[in-house]
Amino acid sequence: MQRYFAKVENNNVVLDSEQIHHLLRVMRAKLGSRIEVVADGVVFLCEISNLSPLEIKTITKLEESRELKQEITLFYCLAKGEKNDLIVQKATELGVSHIVLVQSKRTVVKINDADKNRKIARFKKIALEAAEQCKRNLVPSVEICSLKEIPSYFAEAKFIAYENEKNTPFIKQVNHDVKSIALVVGCEGGFEEDEVSFLISHGYQSVSLGKRILRSETAAITMLGALMLHLEEE
Repeated sequence: MQRYFAKVENNNVVLDSEQIHHLLRVMRAKLGSRIEVVADGVVFLCEISNLSPLEIKTITKLEESRELKQEITLFYCLAKGEKNDLIVQKATELGVSHIVLVQSKRTVVKINDADKNRKIARFKKIALEAAEQCKRNLVPSVEICSLKEIPSYFAEAKFIAYENEKNTPFIKQVNHDVKSIALVVGCEGGFEEDEVSFLISHGYQSVSLGKRILRSETAAITMLGALMLHLEEE
């Protein structure tokens, strides 16, 4: 069943024009078709009660949540090509709450102030579509910052994936009891040593993702996948 993030006012669903086009032209919904709508984190089962004009009514609340108990923030240093799009999509599927794309010393991609809002809008749309597809109850926030700004974001447990770290396996360091976790993953060229030292000085723990050197996108997805499975263990 298709899921949309929208507003619900007096049991009426309010979709935007793009969602209406998708529902009627792409999904070819009919009178009586049912959809799921998430409004302020609450999931509603809804039904099309009229096509012209389009009217959608809520039927009942659905008591479900696919969200992790912990708030996860991914800091991913900007990569080349479509890798950033991929990470936004997969991080959303893997349950993160916040995605922060980072400009570090070795990032080839540089986003200036003029392009920043346009880029963020694109990434937010990717996150929205991924959240609908995997039936989440919230859409992750998306931001862009510099590496020096990372310490301004709060988290109880903080980790940096570092290729030169050999003795500290990542997932063994994660405690189920923490309420917020931050992960930092570098770009294709990795980190400068002073960047790692800077983050460690602000409470980040350097961790290993295994014996092999992973591509930046592989490292991020591996880290998040392992974390999701670990946190969802009973």
